[in-house]
Amino acid sequence: MKKFDAPSDVKIDEAPTPTKEAVGEIVTQTMVKQLGLPNLETQQEQDEYTEEDEGTSEAVMKSPARSSSMPRITSNESMLSSEERDIAHLTSKKMSALNAADVMGDQNHGFAPTGDLRRDVLNHIFLRGIQGSNTIAAGTQAAVQTSLQELEHRRAVELLMEDVAGTELPGVNQPDASFVEVQKRDRAASLGLENMSDDGSGDGRAGNAPTEDDEVLEAIRLLLIQNRVAKGGMTPVAAAKVLQHAATQKVRTDSSGSQDFKPDGKDAPPVDATPLDAGDIDPRLVGCGELTPAVQQALMLWKAGTVNGGELLELVKKDLEHGRQTSTSAESVDKLQEDSAFWGRFAFGERWAEKRARIALSSVHGKRAGWDLIGMIVKSNDDLRQEKFVMQLIELCQEAFHVAGLELRVLPYRIIPTGRSTGIIEMAKNAMSLDGLKKRPGYGKGGLREHLLRMTEFMPDPTNAFKMAQRNFVRSLAAYSLMSYFFLFKDRHNGNILLDTAGNVIHIDFGFVFGIAPGGSFSLEMSTPFKLTEEMVEVMDGIDSPVFSEFVILFCCGFLALQSHFETFLTLVEITSKESTFPCFEGRNAETVLDEMEARFRPDLDTEKTIAFALDIIQQATSSYGTKQYDYFQYLSQGIAT
Repeated sequence: MKKFDAPSDVKIDEAPTPTKEAVGEIVTQTMVKQLGLPNLETQQEQDEYTEEDEGTSEAVMKSPARSSSMPRITSNESMLSSEERDIAHLTSKKMSALNAADVMGDQNHGFAPTGDLRRDVLNHIFLRGIQGSNTIAAGTQAAVQTSLQELEHRRAVELLMEDVAGTELPGVNQPDASFVEVQKRDRAASLGLENMSDDGSGDGRAGNAPTEDDEVLEAIRLLLIQNRVAKGGMTPVAAAKVLQHAATQKVRTDSSGSQDFKPDGKDAPPVDATPLDAGDIDPRLVGCGELTPAVQQALMLWKAGTVNGGELLELVKKDLEHGRQTSTSAESVDKLQEDSAFWGRFAFGERWAEKRARIALSSVHGKRAGWDLIGMIVKSNDDLRQEKFVMQLIELCQEAFHVAGLELRVLPYRIIPTGRSTGIIEMAKNAMSLDGLKKRPGYGKGGLREHLLRMTEFMPDPTNAFKMAQRNFVRSLAAYSLMSYFFLFKDRHNGNILLDTAGNVIHIDFGFVFGIAPGGSFSLEMSTPFKLTEEMVEVMDGIDSPVFSEFVILFCCGFLALQSHFETFLTLVEITSKESTFPCFEGRNAETVLDEMEARFRPDLDTEKTIAFALDIIQQATSSYGTKQYDYFQYLSQGIAT
């Protein structure tokens, strides 16, 4: 660079040394301003822009009037050719409608369960099914019609309940939010919609993750039930019946009435106390049966705060081990070990709460405040910078789903590249690859559906638990299917797809993206938009089921939501691909990659044609020959389970 020297007669004032925080803030602001980095947060004050804003490319997709005219950074030509103006005008109108619906908290807008755009998607799918031009739409027609009726019913109920929050009584202070919620629930109950507010909707984030105490008690509950069934205390069928409803939990009483232990631990039962049912101590342990005095006392100490969750888990494990060692029946011990393989839930092995407790007890720092356990994979001879970039795109998709009010679930994990060929990857908790899961002795032969049924068989409400697992499966599968299509995730064998204990699907290993795949142009996956096997469809009750229709609806809504931000994704890919050494960009024409990516978003189509296109993609995925052949190839060459 050319050096400019100041004249000698000019006095130069020495600037103070800036702080690290100030430098970081300046760098961040400069990058956002000069590179036009995306920000999908919706802010009402940024809905309009002035001429002063034209000097920057801030908030690429926030301003619909500018989004369709944003030039690529490498282009010196005019922003749009005359042949593209009609398409750009159509796209701008679509994005204006979508961004106008991004007002969070207003359920009558956007793709929320009762939103206007969700209703439009349902109508288009229903009409497509009537026409019979798409087998997916035709198969889900009846379920979509039911969803439309439910949507209208829910919207009508919401309108009826609006006066609860809006009524103002003269001379009376306005009720707080909790009081209004109680009134709304009472109104919903009077209309026969007790569960209306509990629709399981969400933004696809991990905001409803179980607490550490919940994970500890869930691990204890599984250990106790497994031990009880394996010792012959009850059959699996009887256990399912006992756990079906919390109201069936056993309450033991004596001549003086029911026993009542205070959570302060002062009235903890003596060692020789009468065994007490676990559900009487904590409702999260309902159905686990009678507890030994040692376990009772450990639970009381835990509730009093004398021992932590990890110590409680170890105490329960040692008590169960003691019971096995002192058993007078060798046959009982053998049966316990044999039946351990029966549990589909235990196909995942040691639960994360158990592992955390075990390592905390063995660590000299385990009792320090803030101590935690994080699983990591340290990799070498692998460029994780590309993985990190793809994960940033995944997190951006998660934000787009959140802004649109969609329930699609995305579970990103942390990736830290430490060099061109080294890095650290965070491990997903309570999750296992489909390959590893299928090879476990407790998996069974009934496929993923049977596995989910066995996972939820001994929950307090098995039917509802299975539906929740199905819901998580559908929402996560739809989200990763969309991203697999747009960003061309390849090498999707069962070793690169995880399933966690809640039923969520998680994709990992993004070494083949944006058009590169094992086998190059001869890859078996190149003709497959995303992986959707017969086994996955079976989990969703088949193509004609309401559960599969939910997958179709979420896929179409998600397609439109990501399509509205397509230039944001194009900008990020364009900036990253410029003279990049990433395997997915190195030696390739960046313009070709961008053109092909833009074509996958189909910004030239209106809403109706976009939905029809999304339905065709799903139909192509369900009948893909390449998916089966690639899984079979991986089985023959790598031994990966199909």
